[in-house]
Amino acid sequence: MLVRNIIYLPVPPKEEVFFKDLFKEKDWDVIQLQDSFEALQTIKKQSEGSWVVVMPESAQPLKAIQLKNYLADLNLDVKIIEVLETETEKEVHHEIIQISKPLGEEEKKIIIEEVNAPPEKSTEENLYSLNYLRDLSSDNEDFIDKMLSTFITSVGEKIDEMCHLLQHKTEENYKRIKEIAHSIKPSFEMLENHKGKNLCHSILHQLPDDQIFIATQSLEEEYTKIVRLLKKNHSNLAEV
Repeated sequence: MLVRNIIYLPVPPKEEVFFKDLFKEKDWDVIQLQDSFEALQTIKKQSEGSWVVVMPESAQPLKAIQLKNYLADLNLDVKIIEVLETETEKEVHHEIIQISKPLGEEEKKIIIEEVNAPPEKSTEENLYSLNYLRDLSSDNEDFIDKMLSTFITSVGEKIDEMCHLLQHKTEENYKRIKEIAHSIKPSFEMLENHKGKNLCHSILHQLPDDQIFIATQSLEEEYTKIVRLLKKNHSNLAEV
């Protein structure tokens, strides 16, 4: 039987009552921790079973999407449920389940369904999709190959520049890194690679400067995985 582990980070008293009542109803192993870094360390030490993290949008030091990305780098598929203050604050993060206050029966149903659902298996196919390019070009293979070639060369050059800039951590260099993240985000969106897109978004809008180095490393690793699979699946890209 799959063990369902719930990590629960502090929320305001009103929401805490909601979660405690919910957890009493279910046969789940619930661990209450103080911050998202402690959650990351706990999952790294004990990765067996199905993990779900329930966390407020104000969680520190890692926000929901940052925690998800770090866990993904460790090949750990952990569901993150983020509790937002209002519905209007929702952002489209395919990797994050977002619920908003006030919490009621609908939110309870979402949590139960997500916790009880079997974990998804990570596959190579999740790295990229050509659906957008096929729709855009009416399945024009020459156009698709050209766009893939451009992705490999252009994004690769810009990520190399980001890594070079991080060798000298100055305010001006961090500003340039954020500009690059903004410029390459659409390239990951084009291939429907949500992790790359979200890393670019985090570098640009969410991360303090001292966390940009790790995010850039993750972005470089994701780019490398995409390119490796593109060249494997498209022989004409082997020499790009």
